[in-house]
Amino acid sequence: MNSQSDIQEAVPPNKQEEAYQRVHDWLEKRGLIRNVSAEAVERASAEKRESKVLALNRLGAVDDDDLRDAFCSVTGFPPCTVSISQAAQNHDLVKALSQSFLQHNRAIILDIHEDTVTIGLVDPLNQNAINAMSFALKRDVKVAVLRARDERRAHAERVDQHDAGWTPPEDIEQSDAVRQALEFDRDAPIARRVTSWLSRAIEQRASDVHIEPRSHSLIVRYRIDGVLQTIAKEPIEITSAIMARIKVLAELDLGERRIAQDGRTTIVVGGRSVDLRISIVPSVHGEAAVLRILDRGEVDLDFKKLGFSKPELDLLDEAMSWPHGLFLVTGPTGSGKTTTIYAGLEALRGKSLKVLTVEDPVEFHFDHVTQVQVATKAGVDFASSIRSFLRQDPDVILVGEIRDGETAKAAIQAALTGHLVLATLHAIDAPRAIPRLLDMGVEPFQLSACFRGSLSQRLARKLCPNCKAECKPTLSECAEFNLNPDEAIFEAVGCFECGDTGYRGRLAIGEGFKANDMLIEAIQSQDGIRKAAEEALPYTIGDDARTKLRAGLTSIDEIKRALSG
Repeated sequence: MNSQSDIQEAVPPNKQEEAYQRVHDWLEKRGLIRNVSAEAVERASAEKRESKVLALNRLGAVDDDDLRDAFCSVTGFPPCTVSISQAAQNHDLVKALSQSFLQHNRAIILDIHEDTVTIGLVDPLNQNAINAMSFALKRDVKVAVLRARDERRAHAERVDQHDAGWTPPEDIEQSDAVRQALEFDRDAPIARRVTSWLSRAIEQRASDVHIEPRSHSLIVRYRIDGVLQTIAKEPIEITSAIMARIKVLAELDLGERRIAQDGRTTIVVGGRSVDLRISIVPSVHGEAAVLRILDRGEVDLDFKKLGFSKPELDLLDEAMSWPHGLFLVTGPTGSGKTTTIYAGLEALRGKSLKVLTVEDPVEFHFDHVTQVQVATKAGVDFASSIRSFLRQDPDVILVGEIRDGETAKAAIQAALTGHLVLATLHAIDAPRAIPRLLDMGVEPFQLSACFRGSLSQRLARKLCPNCKAECKPTLSECAEFNLNPDEAIFEAVGCFECGDTGYRGRLAIGEGFKANDMLIEAIQSQDGIRKAAEEALPYTIGDDARTKLRAGLTSIDEIKRALSG
């Protein structure tokens, strides 16, 4: 934080529009504004009564860091983090200031002195807020610029501190709590609580929200980077109201509590739409829900950005250019197969190809692809869809998962008739994909004629670059991972940026190969398939893990966890 003397005075009100335009120009000149419709920006700006640059940030078209840098450059105000002094926490005037006012103006009081108060603002051009705080606190205001996510997190934490162990008001009966949950009133207590869980989950990059009744409490957990973390413990009495609210959002049967239900909905967070896939199942203590967050804005569908090494990148890039044949992505549940196959769809964009997919479920929607959702009750399954696709003149067919012999045979037939078939398959490693298909009843001569290659993967958490610490491997780790005792590796520590986990984000660890003549002959004869596949494999998933370990991208503990499945 800069000293107070370094902080300039606020921009005069009559210069605000000009200053906002300069902020916009600063971002645009550097290519930091993503494509977004002018209509969406106008609507978001009008709804929040804020400038278009702030609306662009809410819509996800401008990153928080870039917005802060632009404001700092134009106004001359310094950047800051949320570091609240003891004086600011305990001063009576600060305590009396309305929390809703601070949240509305996206402001944090950082420090207070006898004559001055230092505030952090997401929008340092908000002269009304500056004047109001100067008047309320009877001091001159010094301004610094906050990142939007830091401001949101600070306010969420403050609300939670005052709202820990939330319960419905004492005068609200259980039936009234359920009734309120059924209303589309976002300000009702139940609705606010569910919304807060979802908003925080999206902000923390969670892939799922688990809401689970136990014997005496309702537990809320987030799955972040593949690991579950408990974030709230609520009274068991509100379970029915919470589930009722979730069912309303997903348009599920409110009266049905004996069987599982699945649904979808869309919510708007930070100005952008986020899809939710909802599963509710009955348990001995009441209904339990899992809300899968399908936030396209948080997933970069690019092979390189998914963390693949050069051998895997070369294989994937080549596979997307094959005119026909079968290419498989394998791994256990939760290993990132769908994301990789979706990155393949993104790589096909702009190539004037007819692409058809059959999925269960469809997680992300693509405007250059025809996607079909499996609906077993309606007779729409993987195998029948693939057979129907052959009459649609496709170039590429994506099969969400080969689960049974009928689907496997249909996929093979599509590959044999001149189409590129991309599919996922549950198999421990890349070589085992071939025996797996043969076990499903695929004819060896057909598989040998169309099989082009296989890639297997796992997901490992990436070390937080802000706090990771260098260390030396133990003797047992040297033996297990083929490391030198004096070789530098890194371990997780934990800090504010990563939520004290030591990790932030995930990367793929993989192995893959192309089919060669020796492997094709082995498939035809059904003799030595495993050996031929391993010889076609230029490196193993363990080799890739060691490479990423030595590069300081992940830790030994995380490698062990990722490869244990």
